[in-house]
Amino acid sequence: SFPTGGVEISKLVLAIDAGRLSLDGRAGETLDLRVNAKDIPLSAVKLVAPKLDLSGTLNAEAQMSGKPDDLAGPWQIRIARLVTPETRSAGLPPVEISGNGQFSGRQTSVEATLTAGRGANLAVRGTAPLSASGALALTIQGKLDAALANALLAAQGQRLTGTVTLDLRAGGT
Repeated sequence: SFPTGGVEISKLVLAIDAGRLSLDGRAGETLDLRVNAKDIPLSAVKLVAPKLDLSGTLNAEAQMSGKPDDLAGPWQIRIARLVTPETRSAGLPPVEISGNGQFSGRQTSVEATLTAGRGANLAVRGTAPLSASGALALTIQGKLDAALANALLAAQGQRLTGTVTLDLRAGGT
């Protein structure tokens, strides 16, 4: 339905291959919206961005309330077996990403992990803006197996061993 200042969505469900995307609530001048993505194949992204060739699955949930520039609510995401043409050609293992956070005004908190087999294990924590003009405050820590680069270096007869330890901080607008 279309009440003044928005749209009311009641249990809208889209089947996307073997996955389901559901929306329920109100969107417009203020939000009271629940979004749930279950087993969405990332290959479906090609429908809106034909140049992206992704594989894997997406599971996510979010509850958003408040004005669009003053959001509140929790979110969580899990991307399983993510593969891109670049990771495939580099011989990298599929990537697993999981994270959660809380919308708060014009930013969100972030607690996330990224793993790629036994070769990469990263943790991301902090806050990120919900617009291009907001402030970023993230910490990324973890370890990478230097051998991940060997598929790219093999053509030159080179090889790496060892571990790369990361401790990065990104901040600012």
